[in-house]
Amino acid sequence: MKSNSEITVLIVDDEDDIRESILIELELEGFNVKSASGGIEAFELVQNNKIDFVLTDVRMPQGGGQELLSNIKERDINLPVVLLVTGFTELSKDEAVTMGAVDLMAKPIDIDKVVKIIGQYRAQYP
Repeated sequence: MKSNSEITVLIVDDEDDIRESILIELELEGFNVKSASGGIEAFELVQNNKIDFVLTDVRMPQGGGQELLSNIKERDINLPVVLLVTGFTELSKDEAVTMGAVDLMAKPIDIDKVVKIIGQYRAQYP
């Protein structure tokens, strides 16, 4: 089983302060963290790096989270993705899971919950 430092988490959010806040908190938990400001940039990172877990905002101008989720699942069905939403969204947790997400979380996120979810998938990280 991998330690936190061997797990790479990709954070995708177009809001710099939110993205940086999550990045810092996950680094403090010992994870290797990469970040992107939109879905297009994020998918390039997924294609060119070993990413173990993705946290992505749903609404972003440079490629939204649902599109990113779809692209990721076409490439790697087993890569866990959590969709993040702010306030009102037309997307339900059930719909997100049907699309292939492991969870739908409201921002601001609960880092302890994220760490727990990553831990649930730790055994599948090669």
